[in-house]
Amino acid sequence: MIQWEDLYERICRELVIDCKSDYTSTKVLSAMAIHQVTFIKRINSFRNGNFIIYGPAGKIIERKEKGVVSVVADSAIDRFKNFVPDIIVTDLDGNLERIMSCWKDGTVLCIHAHGDNIKRIMEFVPALEGDFLGTCQSSKTENLLNLHGFTDGDRAVKLAQFLEAQTIRLDGFDFRTPVSKYGSRDKEKKLRFAEMIILDSARERNGKEFNFIPEVF
Repeated sequence: MIQWEDLYERICRELVIDCKSDYTSTKVLSAMAIHQVTFIKRINSFRNGNFIIYGPAGKIIERKEKGVVSVVADSAIDRFKNFVPDIIVTDLDGNLERIMSCWKDGTVLCIHAHGDNIKRIMEFVPALEGDFLGTCQSSKTENLLNLHGFTDGDRAVKLAQFLEAQTIRLDGFDFRTPVSKYGSRDKEKKLRFAEMIILDSARERNGKEFNFIPEVF
C-alpha cells in the first residue's frame, strides 16, 4: 500500500510543487470550512452505497443510474445534460458557473486546496457559506480531510472509499490520452500519479468490486 507522505514528497519533487503554498491554501480553505462536522454527517447518507465516478473522457450522460451515487471529477461536469450529480470533486479549475448551478440544485461539493488555487478559493468558496466538504493534500489541518488523493479523479475514488462504498465503477477515465486544454507533460505525469493511486486503492479494497470501463482502461 502506498504511503501518502512518501508519495506526496515525490509528487512535489517531480512536478515542482511548492509544499509551502499547498499549506497556505489549506489554511485559507480551512478557515472557510466552518460546518465540517455537520457536513460530514450529511454526506453519510451516501455511506455504503454503490458509486460510479465520472471522468472527462466519456460520452454525454443523459440520465442518472438508479440506486447509484454519482460522483463527478471536476472537468467531467460538462458530460451531464439533464440532471445533476450527487457529488462533484473539484479543485475549482473546471466550469465554475456549472458547478455553482449544480450546488444550488443540491449537489455536494468536495473542494480541494492546493498551492495553485488560493485565488479561486477566495473568490468562489465564500458564497457557499461553509456548505461544502473541504480536502487538502498537505499536512493534516483542522476542518479539512486529507483523502490521500492528488487529482480530482483519484480523490473521488478516495472519497468513495472514505464513505465505505460497496462498489466503485469508473466511467470516462483515460490515463493515456489527457483531456486537457493545456496538453502538457505535467498533465501526463499527473495522470500517471492518478492511475497509481487508483490501482493502489483497488488493491486496498481487498476483493470488493472495482471495475474499469473496458473501452477506457
